[in-house]
Amino acid sequence: MRRMHLAVLGVGALLGTAAASAATLCVDPDKASCFATIQEAVDAADPGDRIKVAPHPDSRGYRENVVVDEDGLEIVGVGNAKAGVAKETCPKTIVDGCESAAHPTTCSVIAQGDPIFRITAADVTLSALTIRHGYQAVRLDGVQGASVEKSCFIGNEGSIVSNGQSDGATVTRSVFRGSIGAVPDVQIEGDDVALGRNTFLTVSEGLEVVGDSARVERNLFEGSRNKPLIVEGHEAVVHRNIMRSTAKGPSVSGDQPDIQKNQVFGTEDDNIGVDCGSDPENPDPSTCTGGLIAGNLLRGNNDDDQGIRASGNNLVIRKNRIELISEEGIEFEGDDARIEGNKILRVGTENTSESAGIMVVAGSDGNEVVGNKVKLVNLAGIQIGKPGQTPCNDNLVRNNKIDQGGRSGVWIVAGDGNVVEKNVIKGNQGEGIANAAEATNTVIQGNKLSRNRNDVCNDGNIATFAGNKLKTGGESTACLVQAP
Repeated sequence: MRRMHLAVLGVGALLGTAAASAATLCVDPDKASCFATIQEAVDAADPGDRIKVAPHPDSRGYRENVVVDEDGLEIVGVGNAKAGVAKETCPKTIVDGCESAAHPTTCSVIAQGDPIFRITAADVTLSALTIRHGYQAVRLDGVQGASVEKSCFIGNEGSIVSNGQSDGATVTRSVFRGSIGAVPDVQIEGDDVALGRNTFLTVSEGLEVVGDSARVERNLFEGSRNKPLIVEGHEAVVHRNIMRSTAKGPSVSGDQPDIQKNQVFGTEDDNIGVDCGSDPENPDPSTCTGGLIAGNLLRGNNDDDQGIRASGNNLVIRKNRIELISEEGIEFEGDDARIEGNKILRVGTENTSESAGIMVVAGSDGNEVVGNKVKLVNLAGIQIGKPGQTPCNDNLVRNNKIDQGGRSGVWIVAGDGNVVEKNVIKGNQGEGIANAAEATNTVIQGNKLSRNRNDVCNDGNIATFAGNKLKTGGESTACLVQAP
């Protein structure tokens, strides 16, 4: 019996130790039982403790420069509304970069001084806070597993910034508004970084991640002066983000990108830009092993740019819907890619010589352009090659529907052995299929052409011309409308 009693005491002691290692501390200047400042609570905390921070009685909030140097701390605002967009709500626990000990007569964001939160320990969480007027409001000093959630960032120059490799950082369900300076509001260097369900409103730039295996999902971007989303690293996942009235859409560099189901409306530059290669800083398309751009909705840009601009071998560009783009719907550079099942409508609002629905450029060989629907583009529906560039060889254009383009349905500009087969091409204001002077050994077979100004024209060399249904033009008809 005595031994059993001692065992129970031992278990109790162990449980007490475990409980002590995960204590809850409070910060509230109005309560004598709580700490008056966040830093005091951090200094008293042990690894794994939780610090609950009440709203400050002063409307200026907590005016501190907090250094968090214990692993696993959770600093959370209490009694707060969550950060949200629908009602422009922010947590009531405010931490302000003005009039702190480091900047007693100014603000951190003006002085470009100490960060509001400097995280020097692993697995720290900040939650349900409003953090404002900071220069590098939250700085991650090369730490692992940091987490920021359900918080608002207002008027900062760099809201969350890493100073060194910060692997496994997560930023979720937070609002970023009114950033200062031409820097990303969130700028993290590290692998396995995740950013989800955040909102960026009228910021200079949105977020930039440098590192492999980043996940950027379900974020909202509205209004940006520059690039709202940059990911530089391999195996990036960019899914289901929404961008409205931003300078650009997502810009991704590195091998094996996965870019799906984003919605991008009204940009000034490319709606989606992808540079695939083994070196994210200087991608060479020939080193790309593959990637996917699929199911995105892209509507409207206005500055001589593309709906999708992609470079890299072995890419798949599939089932995107692209409308009202100033130049090409899709511009692609690389080999052995598959561009399939895309719907492209009314592109070429700039009315330049580069206003094609789909353009394969710069010596791109062995690609398949199949099953796309291209309608009401200002110039060529599908264009293989570009005047003045390296010819494109052995590309396949098959089973596409091209309707009511401003010039040709399919334009083979330059290259050898390109195949145009089983397409339905109708109602184009120029030639249905135009084989230009520098296009050699072209195969044109099994196409259905109707109501084009001329169904087929040829200034180059056709190796095979068979099984086409057409009423006007042919192998010996010179190209007029779609001539380089």
